[in-house]
Amino acid sequence: MSNLLKSQKGVTLIYLATAVIVLIIITNVILYSLKDNLQVEQLKNMQNDITNIRDKVNSYYAQYGEIPANKNIEYNIAGRDIQTSGIISTAVDTGKFYVIDLKAIENLSLNYGKDYEKYKQIVGNNTEITDEMKNQVNQLTDIYIINGDSNNVFYVQGIEIDGQKFYTDYSVEDVDKVPVSLVDIPEKTKDDLSEFQTADTKPYLPGDDFSHVEGTDLKTGLVVTDGTNYWTWVEVPKTQVFASDTTENNYEKIEDDLEAYTGTLLSRNGYTDQWYDVYGASYDGSSSYSQVRFENTTKFNEAKTYYGVIYSDNTGATPVESFGSSSTTYYVKIDDKLDDNRGCGLSYSEYNSLKQTMLSSVYRNGGFWIGQYEAGADSYPAKEDNSRTPVIAQGKYPYNYITCANAQIKSSQLNSGDYTSSLIFGIQWDLVLKHLQVKGRMSVADLTEHSTNWGNYSEAEFPIGNGKYTTTSETENSFKLYTENTSGYVENSTKLKNTNVLLTTGANSSQNCKMNIYDFAGNQWERTLEKSTHAYYSCTSRGGSCYRDGSSYPASYRIDFSTTDINGYYTSFRPVIY
Repeated sequence: MSNLLKSQKGVTLIYLATAVIVLIIITNVILYSLKDNLQVEQLKNMQNDITNIRDKVNSYYAQYGEIPANKNIEYNIAGRDIQTSGIISTAVDTGKFYVIDLKAIENLSLNYGKDYEKYKQIVGNNTEITDEMKNQVNQLTDIYIINGDSNNVFYVQGIEIDGQKFYTDYSVEDVDKVPVSLVDIPEKTKDDLSEFQTADTKPYLPGDDFSHVEGTDLKTGLVVTDGTNYWTWVEVPKTQVFASDTTENNYEKIEDDLEAYTGTLLSRNGYTDQWYDVYGASYDGSSSYSQVRFENTTKFNEAKTYYGVIYSDNTGATPVESFGSSSTTYYVKIDDKLDDNRGCGLSYSEYNSLKQTMLSSVYRNGGFWIGQYEAGADSYPAKEDNSRTPVIAQGKYPYNYITCANAQIKSSQLNSGDYTSSLIFGIQWDLVLKHLQVKGRMSVADLTEHSTNWGNYSEAEFPIGNGKYTTTSETENSFKLYTENTSGYVENSTKLKNTNVLLTTGANSSQNCKMNIYDFAGNQWERTLEKSTHAYYSCTSRGGSCYRDGSSYPASYRIDFSTTDINGYYTSFRPVIY
């Protein structure tokens, strides 16, 4: 019995030892497998990151014509594993490497690349990059870099599996099958405005046929042209204007930030960038009944035919048959009139879409293009003539005798390349004024209280300098060369005080030009897409005219006009591109 027990005990110990060995082997296999699976998962995450970045870079390049990277810092890969591992192919990825500007890429979610926060701390908003900054940046590893020639994307730290590191989403064997659409993108044109781009503002060429006007820059007013029309950049500094929680598609927040930036001195005072129809009725989306007033019986009867029914209440319970007075508030049902474009030149949906495009563009680019001159034409009418082609250039006859709706239609037809042109919005007008204050170093008083010393107003006296002028504005023949005298109005090429003289576009550079924007104060009222606070004069024009004085009607001033009145020879317009 004793020997039997000993024998059984021995067998048990052998089995136990064997089981322990097997368990150790299985555990090591499981641990290795888990480790391997974790590494594979990390590699997949990195590849997904790079795919996402590459897609965003493609979109960025398509819009701006360049890669989103700081060209002042060449990332130094010399001596790093990333260079010697063979993952970067010298056949495809020759040239310089730069840190990708992740901040410039919207809606990007990444698993890796946390060192980018350190990169921003080192570089900040500096345009002058020191050698010390470059050395600090080149010490970072948890960031993404991009090749300047192929535009391939790499994660500097890489993901290691079985002793081999992977830095991008292809291996050495796959290098001839690199799925990078940017490899075949043609080189950017030399004249791409990149030298003027900063963290605050990113001026762009609207299209291939646009070019930079030599001698202009952000300091004095950057100008581009398509060979016919001229546009000046209005800077809206991103880091100073937009809150950290503002995003490209949060339109209401963007507008709030812009209004806060322009400040209380340029307050909207109830004026809004809001759609309105031909009788000034608006639509807020929550109710189809809108308040409206009428100037007289004729307008009331016209509107009654237009709307079908006019009500005394906002529920449509009580129709009104006859006109009361100009101070009476009526209600109209307009949800079936939203396609009307005779008010501001746009339907309800078109207006909102255009406004959203404008807000996103201003946020994304830190600015927009404004016509360097008021809209002009090669001929001058004695009446409304919308067959003329508007031209934004110096020495043109004023494009006046135009309604707000037609001003918008004409603005939208101008060459805007890959972007959008329209009549200027109210908030954009205020941003121009702020731009003149900040970059042009103009006083708030010059902008909002008395603009006589830089505008063509009745009480201003100044040398004209070039172009033509008219004192009657009746026909093209009424315009005279600036060197010709008109007793009591213009003598020795000087516009006299307390006179009314309408100028051709850009006729004076010393008096009426600031930051390469001409005639923004006086000369002609300029139509905008801003809705006024007036009950039945819903079109808003800005800036004063040669028939007004600059102390009562400064550049910031608003005046209300009817949607149907052409307002003669003292009202024109100015388009923008965004």
